[in-house]
Amino acid sequence: PTKPQAFADYWALGFNGGVGAGYTVARAWTLMASIDYNRFAFDEEQFLKALGYEDAGLHTEGGAASILTLTGGIKYALMTRENSESPYLIGTVGFFRVSSSEITVSDDQSSVMFPGDSENAFALLFGAGVDIPSGSNINFFLEGKFGIGFTKTESTTFVPVKVGVRLRL
Repeated sequence: PTKPQAFADYWALGFNGGVGAGYTVARAWTLMASIDYNRFAFDEEQFLKALGYEDAGLHTEGGAASILTLTGGIKYALMTRENSESPYLIGTVGFFRVSSSEITVSDDQSSVMFPGDSENAFALLFGAGVDIPSGSNINFFLEGKFGIGFTKTESTTFVPVKVGVRLRL
């Protein structure tokens, strides 16, 4: 998570996963569609520190955040030699849903709840990657993107990095 500042401060690196499909329209150009889920772990220590209670014996429950994207776009292969690594550029547009669960801060006697939130927005994701061939119908890939969800008060941004497998049918 990179923006807004509270998102960057109180949530940390998590995991992501997704599935997609592509259709090659020309040697270097592929139309893509994908659905991706990104989960971010809540940073209890940073949250309690910001409230001024880092050494007060409090603990938190909940607080996980996630971003779901449903996008379509285009992938452009920078090199198209068969059986060779192929760097590429990718750009997508679509739907973005950012959600955070409620956070409960408690000690032995009492608790305070901070409500969760969710918002839908238009999204842009763009980045680069490399396809690594591993047989006639299988490629491994490494890909990094920069994602922007145009949420109401301030855009939400994040940087998903993926390692995966592409199958050619």
